[in-house]
Amino acid sequence: MFVLPITQTLELCKLSLRTMTLSLRSALHQAQVVVSDQRMPGMNGTEFLSCVKQLSPGTMRIILSGYTEIESILGAINCGEIYRFHTKPWDEAAMRERIRKAFQYHQMIHGMLSEG
Repeated sequence: MFVLPITQTLELCKLSLRTMTLSLRSALHQAQVVVSDQRMPGMNGTEFLSCVKQLSPGTMRIILSGYTEIESILGAINCGEIYRFHTKPWDEAAMRERIRKAFQYHQMIHGMLSEG
């Protein structure tokens, strides 16, 4: 498996989303984990991840923030919109591990659902 540093991955995701002509629903068809910044143009990360949940409820949603927008983030966590919240800046190795665990959790949950 080839893994890019998270900053490069995020930049590639931004570029992909700008240039893709597919709808968000199509883009999320196979997504297991989505990582979003809280501050983005157009909508904030909690709003974006709420849309992700509506379109793809099984996708693990992680939000990053370097700001103290704790009320909106806590609200989203408590409503089940977000799987994890992480502050910026982050330790790259720790972030990779958190994302890996999100993939594992996704596989565990969906494996249990498909068995039952």
